[in-house]
Amino acid sequence: MNSAEFRKELVKLMPGYKWKVHQPERCIDAIAGRKVLKATGTQSSGFNRTSTLQVERECRSGEPVFYGAKIADYGRGAPWSFFGHGNTLAQALRDLQRQCDIEASRCKAMAERINSARATAPKSNSIKSVRSNT
Repeated sequence: MNSAEFRKELVKLMPGYKWKVHQPERCIDAIAGRKVLKATGTQSSGFNRTSTLQVERECRSGEPVFYGAKIADYGRGAPWSFFGHGNTLAQALRDLQRQCDIEASRCKAMAERINSARATAPKSNSIKSVRSNT
């Protein structure tokens, strides 16, 4: 697969990102050749970058193609938050989304616990002041 075909595959599955395919890297291992295609997709709102998605396609001779995907939140220098991988681009993106969904579910559960604890807190007028007894 060349860079143009890789870009076409990315745009087909993720049209909401603006894609930049990087120069292909060719690393020759002692045992087998390896070709890596890398692309970065960005979403922006005005001048603010709201999401960065990076996808790598690795092909080693004699082995199946491997895709890796990672996503970062707001800002250009934001750290990578989640990682996904698979034998197809769709599998890698699904795995990445699954990781995000798991984290969202965890955060929602924690927020609900905080909210329920706030709702069951004693009312302020039922708490007696230590000074009122003196």
